Amino acid sequence: MNLIKKGIYTVALVLSCFTLSTSQCTLIPDSCGTRGAEGPNLLENGGFEDSTSGLVGAGGFEPNAAGWNFFGAGFNQFIETPPNPFSPCGASASAQPAPRTGSQLLKIFGQFNGGFNASGAFSNLVPVTPGETYIGGVYMLSPQEVVCPIDHIQEGIFSEVHIEFFDGDGNCLFTTSEQFTADDANGGYMNQRTISVAPAGATSAQLNILFFQPQFEGGAIYFDDAFLREIDGSASPDVAGLSCNDHVNVSANTTCGLQLSADAFLEGDYDGFFYDFEITNSVGAVVNLEDVSGFVGQTLTFTVSELCGANSCWGNVTIEDKSDPTLICDICPEGG
Repeated sequence: MNLIKKGIYTVALVLSCFTLSTSQCTLIPDSCGTRGAEGPNLLENGGFEDSTSGLVGAGGFEPNAAGWNFFGAGFNQFIETPPNPFSPCGASASAQPAPRTGSQLLKIFGQFNGGFNASGAFSNLVPVTPGETYIGGVYMLSPQEVVCPIDHIQEGIFSEVHIEFFDGDGNCLFTTSEQFTADDANGGYMNQRTISVAPAGATSAQLNILFFQPQFEGGAIYFDDAFLREIDGSASPDVAGLSCNDHVNVSANTTCGLQLSADAFLEGDYDGFFYDFEITNSVGAVVNLEDVSGFVGQTLTFTVSELCGANSCWGNVTIEDKSDPTLICDICPEGG
C-alpha cells in the first residue's frame, strides 16, 4: 500500500460522515481477516447505468431505486452519457472521458466556494456480518491536461473512497482508500480500493465516494464501476510465500518524499494493495516517507508484510536524489 497519501486529511474525512449521520464516524486502518475470492457486488447500480442522465441534486439521504444519494453544492455532480455536446473537453467523443464499462459514469467537480469543501455520493446501506472481510472501491479518472485542461485536476484536489460501517445505533467506523490526486490524472482509470473486517456490532455498510476541493482549484474526476464485495475465505487463492528483493534503489520525489507501493520491494508479480511496508533506519525507527531528505544516500531496511496473512520479508533500500541540480548564478563584483 502507498503509505504516503493515506489518511493525511483524517479530520476532513470525518466531516463527511457527520454529513450523513448524527453519530461520530471514526477512521480505522485497513484490515483483512482472510484472502479469497471476491463475492458478487453488493451495490445496486455500481456502474450508474440505472441513474437518470444529467445534473444530480444533493439531498434525499434515503434508500432509493438508483442506489445512490449525493451531497455537495447541487450543481457540481452529473451522470454523464458521452458524448456530451457541452463537455468542456470538446464536442468530439474522442476527447471526452469514456465510461469504463456501460454507457454512463459519474462526474464531480468542486463547489468553488472559496473554502475547503467536500462533495460526493454514497450508496444505499447493505447488510454486513461482523468478522467478515469486505473490499470496496471505485474506478477514478481525470483527463490529461493536454487533452482536457479544464477537467484535468489541479494540485490540491483529491478523491477517496470509504467503506463506512454502522451499528444499530448509527455509530460509524470507516476505512479509506489511498488518495487520487493530480499525480494520477493521466487519462486512465485507477482502481481505488479499501478493505476491512466488519467491526463487532456492525449491521450495515455503505460505500462513500468523496471529492475534495481547496478553495478554487479546478478540474473534475470521473467515477465508474463502484463495488462493495464480501471476501469468501473458503475459496482462498493460491498465495505463495513472500519473496523480497535483496536490495532496491528508490528515488525521492520533488518534495523529498517517497511515493511507493509494496510491490516495488517484492520479487515477482504481486498486487501491492494486499501488502503493507515500512522503512526503518539503523536503530530501527520508522522513517517518515513524506520527508526523506535526511536519508538520501543512506542504505535503510524495508519490511513488507501481508495485509491478509502472517508472512513478511525484508531487504535493503538506498534512497537517491535524481532531481536536476539548481544552478545559482552570483554576479561577482568588478575586481572581485
